[in-house]
Amino acid sequence: MKKLISLFALGVIMVLPSACCYLDGCCDPGNVPTSSTIASLSISNGSFTPDAGISQTPTTDHNLAALIVSIDDVTYPEVASLAPHMGFITGAYACSPPEPEPSQSITSITITASDDLQLGGETLEAGTALQYYFLVAQYYESPYTLEEFINTHQNDPWLFGNWGQRIALQLAQAPDTSFESTFTIVIRFSDDAEFTLTSEPWAVE
Repeated sequence: MKKLISLFALGVIMVLPSACCYLDGCCDPGNVPTSSTIASLSISNGSFTPDAGISQTPTTDHNLAALIVSIDDVTYPEVASLAPHMGFITGAYACSPPEPEPSQSITSITITASDDLQLGGETLEAGTALQYYFLVAQYYESPYTLEEFINTHQNDPWLFGNWGQRIALQLAQAPDTSFESTFTIVIRFSDDAEFTLTSEPWAVE
């Protein structure tokens, strides 16, 4: 009798994870996406400090003001659907698949403004490349230069590759005169994807 009960219990253990597998449709590792790509980005005016992190609250204070770039959507490559397998190991895997890994790395970030700006003792005409005057901030860390951020991202796509992640673009120093201008940011990736983002008027003092 005990042997019969043991066999019944073993059968339940083997079948239940597979039931989960049938429900979520990813029984086989071959049916689980292992990579992701960014499908949509957005830009908004906000702020950043190392203590508080990224905020969607706009400010004109040059020490805090930031353009916030957010990942709004990611896509996953289609994978071949294989026939479901019964069994504890497969079912357990299907119920806890690994998080898809970002497959893109940033190759360049270009920033321009719609108006002339006074930065670093220079008059920069509308349309001039401004990325060298910006820093990239994220989480609660000290900001990167754009070059540092791009180089780091190429080795670690997880830095900015999943839905909901954000980066803050801030001026590296105070402008010579306050301004209000619309900014255009072009971000290019290793798979030739390109996103062009245009901000609302951004005022900094």
